Amino acid sequence: DPLYSNSMSSFAKNGNSSLQRNNRRGTNGTQQDFDGGIRFGKKSSSNYDTVANVHTVATKPLKKMTARDWRIFRENYNISTKGGKSPPPLRSFRENPIGVTPIHPSIIDAIENNLRYKEPSPIQRIAIPIGMQRRDLIGIAETGSGKTAAFGIPLCHHVLCFPQSILGSVADDGPLA
Repeated sequence: DPLYSNSMSSFAKNGNSSLQRNNRRGTNGTQQDFDGGIRFGKKSSSNYDTVANVHTVATKPLKKMTARDWRIFRENYNISTKGGKSPPPLRSFRENPIGVTPIHPSIIDAIENNLRYKEPSPIQRIAIPIGMQRRDLIGIAETGSGKTAAFGIPLCHHVLCFPQSILGSVADDGPLA
């Protein structure tokens, strides 16, 4: 195969077997592994920058989350947005992203005890923070993905945050909207 002929012939010319190629020291002092002629370096722990993955971006403190971490988080849950700058997505119902109003405690209680949701769905992760900022939103997701809750949770939150005098007038004056 012409694609592999050059790399294979260079190993044959140098007399390097696969056992001899493994676990060599590189020129910069890092451990090197070879796999089919491709080198993979293992950096020492002092030079190693933590790689963001599903677990780290889900558990990292909010104040330490970088734009890259949020991008990885969005990719992990297949969340995409268009238009204006959207707030960071929810990682859990109890944790509100920086700059987003926390969900009313009675709604969180209903989410966990009545609806028995364990964690937000992808549409809920991004739609709830946008709704909490009272911004317009069009959400596209599959049937049964939690769109109704994604739109209803911010709506209920805003109604529950009205002063008691306004909420008390509903019986006499009718609905607020």
